[in-house]
Amino acid sequence: MNELSVSVIIPAYNGELYICEAIESALRQTIKPLEILVVDNGSSDRTESFVSKFHGVRYIRTETANVGAARQLGVNQSLGNFVAFLDQDDVWLAHKTERQLDYLNKNPDKGAVIGLQSIFLEPGVEKPHWLKESFIRRPLPGYLPSALMVRRDMFNASGGFDTNFLMASDVDWFFNAHQNGVSVGMVDCVVVEKRIHGHNDSYNVSKSHNEILRVIKRSLILRREKNEQFSKN
Repeated sequence: MNELSVSVIIPAYNGELYICEAIESALRQTIKPLEILVVDNGSSDRTESFVSKFHGVRYIRTETANVGAARQLGVNQSLGNFVAFLDQDDVWLAHKTERQLDYLNKNPDKGAVIGLQSIFLEPGVEKPHWLKESFIRRPLPGYLPSALMVRRDMFNASGGFDTNFLMASDVDWFFNAHQNGVSVGMVDCVVVEKRIHGHNDSYNVSKSHNEILRVIKRSLILRREKNEQFSKN
């Protein structure tokens, strides 16, 4: 296995509208991934049929109930030394894996790397109230799975995804990575186009906010406990 091998994990749920575009963007990478795994979380549409058209893409069917559990299952089933995530409705730019692998190779102290994201509205979709007009098509730091690449050993050191969260397991991961000493760098270029289409999980703002508050509360408790333990020593 190449020491720079990348496993791409695509969690899916009723993704027939966009899953092909996501897979194609992973296949177009200037540095090809070792493997692409689609983890289908109980779709009732034609997701499986569409994925089966792509030779070599691994399809895993599960009933995990949330996207964090699907991502974690994909990691557990994958083989690459690096892991990258791609949501079914997002699109990678062709240089994504190349730029991030190059960064991690040159910065061995970094356990993971993100890039910039570019948010766009699906044609005909009304802008959600929480999305500022100035954020559309503007390069923004991509603290989201589709902009992330992580060394496998550092992903394991972070504790992986907490499968108890329905929507905020990614936010929780970034907090845990920091608390577990996993340094996250950033490449200064857009690596993913984030699609807003009206059915994103992020549209459920109240539930998302409640889970994020739980993440922050838990993070503060863990930090306090760590500080107390440090002071005792």
